Amino acid sequence: MISEHFAKELEELDRAIRKEAFQAVSQLDAEIASLEERLIVARILENLDIITRLEQMAGERRERRSVIAKVITQKPDEESLVVVPSAPVVAAVVQEVPTIGPVSEAPIVILAPEPPKQLEPAKEAVPPLKRKPSLTITAFRKRSKAFFEAEREFLRVEGWSFARECVCKSLVCECRALIDAARELDQDPGNLWQSFYLLRDFFNEQSHDGQFFGFNAQRSHRVETWSDLAEAYGLVPAAAECLEWIGILEVPEQQYESLLLRAAAVESWIYRIIDEAGMGVSDSAREHLHAQIEERRGEIWIPWWLLDGPRAKTTSQVAQEARLCGPMFSEVRSHHEGNAKKGVAMQTLNALVEAIDQPGDVETTLLPAVLQCLDAGIQPSRKELVACCLPFRYALAELNDPRLAKLLEYVEKEQNRLFAKHKMLPDEIPEPDEEIDGDYNGWLAAVKDRVEGKTMLFMGGKKQRERAAEIQKLLGLKELIWPETGSETTPESFRAEALRSDIVCYLIRWSRHGYKRILDLAKSEGKDTVTIKAGLGPRRLVHDLHEQLIAR
Repeated sequence: MISEHFAKELEELDRAIRKEAFQAVSQLDAEIASLEERLIVARILENLDIITRLEQMAGERRERRSVIAKVITQKPDEESLVVVPSAPVVAAVVQEVPTIGPVSEAPIVILAPEPPKQLEPAKEAVPPLKRKPSLTITAFRKRSKAFFEAEREFLRVEGWSFARECVCKSLVCECRALIDAARELDQDPGNLWQSFYLLRDFFNEQSHDGQFFGFNAQRSHRVETWSDLAEAYGLVPAAAECLEWIGILEVPEQQYESLLLRAAAVESWIYRIIDEAGMGVSDSAREHLHAQIEERRGEIWIPWWLLDGPRAKTTSQVAQEARLCGPMFSEVRSHHEGNAKKGVAMQTLNALVEAIDQPGDVETTLLPAVLQCLDAGIQPSRKELVACCLPFRYALAELNDPRLAKLLEYVEKEQNRLFAKHKMLPDEIPEPDEEIDGDYNGWLAAVKDRVEGKTMLFMGGKKQRERAAEIQKLLGLKELIWPETGSETTPESFRAEALRSDIVCYLIRWSRHGYKRILDLAKSEGKDTVTIKAGLGPRRLVHDLHEQLIAR
């Protein structure tokens, strides 16, 4: 409470210092602007020491400026001014005095002072109701930290695209939400305004679609409105990618409709936020998304586009559906691509087994294809995979690759099942001759001319005496050596036979991988070598011998 006299003295003092005070404020404004420019560069460079120092210097100057500005701009509160009178107020009161002596023509009248009235205390002004802040201090700081990290990550990446445009708009809306929240919490929004102008300049340099309404600093909307817009624009890239994906690939009808509706919910959510806030603006990102939906929806009804009536959905319900777009799209795409990957892997394995006569052993041919299937998510118990690996069980087991452990367990179970059914091991079960297109007679004549009268060694597999006699007679061999093998048979067991043979054949099916060392020894001795990966039917065998002894 100050008197009128003191208020006049303050006004005289203010007039005396006002000129110098304005000059001080202008100087502080210039210093703060210089510090903020350098602070932007320091944030881009992520130099924490310089950032801390600049923020401290800017904060000190803002505090000084606030004190000076408050003194030179405030006016005395008229309601708090109480004028104290220099003398009591006197009112005239007429009192009649009783007559003692002769009565004159006029009565005697005296003025009696009225008792001074009790001065009523000044009534305190009732402060206006203050709206509860939209965020707590903790939430504000947490979101601000996340925003600045996202902003740095965004500006670090070069290039421009529709997705980056939407991310930029999302960041701008989040920035506006935090600026308004800072005001509600009496926090300094200076750093947020710097980010706002930095994003605006970047957007204007990159975008060719014109200004974004979020960059209009004069716009004033609730923190919740900006927050919802930030979240909604963040969902647009996934929604646009989802619409493009279902437009290219063949997706089941039910999944197609579900994905389309969730993408449409993203577009509708943005429309509703803008409409309910009375912004009266349009947006290119939302319009682009709407055009994609119209192009792909066909006869599908979009319930989110109905704004009135008993069937209309609330904005809250639309927002919930919009948030499902990204996770649902990710799940469907992952499942779809997983199935495609499995199919490709199985095709690769089947093609490899069908073209098993290609050069190379199991390490360089079969093993990579098997691992590709396992990496693609094909279960080790899958029948096709087990059947492909069964003839190469011993060779694969000898590689000691831990990634094959589970698969080999199922392969052994399959071998036991076949033994129980046929009362013989799988390698003893006769295989039908494979039909191979080509000039069989020509192949046979060429091979027979090369091997007739020579000694041939078969390493591996299960010896079949009748099949051995047929092959020896077919090829005109002097001798076909085919030793019995078992789990204890070592590669060195074939050394002597390999050295006295003219042609050494390594039968990979049902054989150990270590036998390949003897094949390498035979090569070093100048002998003909052949790798037999498929069956031993006449057409198959003659084809393999021709390919490796004659054609190559």
